[in-house]
Amino acid sequence: MALKSKIKGLLNSLGFELKRYSPASCFELQTALCLKHLDCDLVLDVGANKGQFALELRNAGYKNRILSFEPLSEAHKVLTQASEKDPLWDVFDRGAIGNQDGTIEINVSANSVSSSILDILPAHVESASQSRYVTQETVAIRRLDSLANEIIRPEETVFLKIDTQGFEKEVLAGASALLKNISGVLCEMSMQPLYDGQALWEDIIAEFKAKGFDLWAVQPGFTNPENGRTLQFDGIFVRRIGEP
Repeated sequence: MALKSKIKGLLNSLGFELKRYSPASCFELQTALCLKHLDCDLVLDVGANKGQFALELRNAGYKNRILSFEPLSEAHKVLTQASEKDPLWDVFDRGAIGNQDGTIEINVSANSVSSSILDILPAHVESASQSRYVTQETVAIRRLDSLANEIIRPEETVFLKIDTQGFEKEVLAGASALLKNISGVLCEMSMQPLYDGQALWEDIIAEFKAKGFDLWAVQPGFTNPENGRTLQFDGIFVRRIGEP
């Protein structure tokens, strides 16, 4: 036990933590086990960035189909390259997912992952300086309801992942019909406003409950490095048994 404590202390001093590989400590494993529990055939990866989520799912054992969506030109290029050797991982045409069909401006952050259609607030930039916007891109935007017949096979059990930096409620609004046929959702939520006009976690959870989903798991995400406050977290929602 003394040796274990010393090793743990050494790792912590270097900025690392040694944990047992389990759903309690490995969030991608927890997500993969949920997909297995739901017997999912397809993951819709909305806000894929450079493919981090899909790669984590593969490493955790998920073997079925993934379809990724990404609006940023550079990230979409890297994402496409990352998927090329995986026959069950497809990347949709570059564009955003939301509550309309057309075109829209997206703000590009220095770190790429904080990019959003919404304006960023000072609280976000103060907690992560690389989240500041550096440019804009004009992109196509589509509703998932408009794409459903094109991207989903009738026999597939579908899981939806949403990581759109404050634009989650708009994605859900554009998928109101599709949600009736979705078994589970992983959605990023904010505990305080980070983007102008975004819905916060209470509203997102209430919306999922109203649509027949229960909160299955919570996964901590973006944390203020100065005071330790959680700013964003992911929630996994699973459709209630017996709901249409």
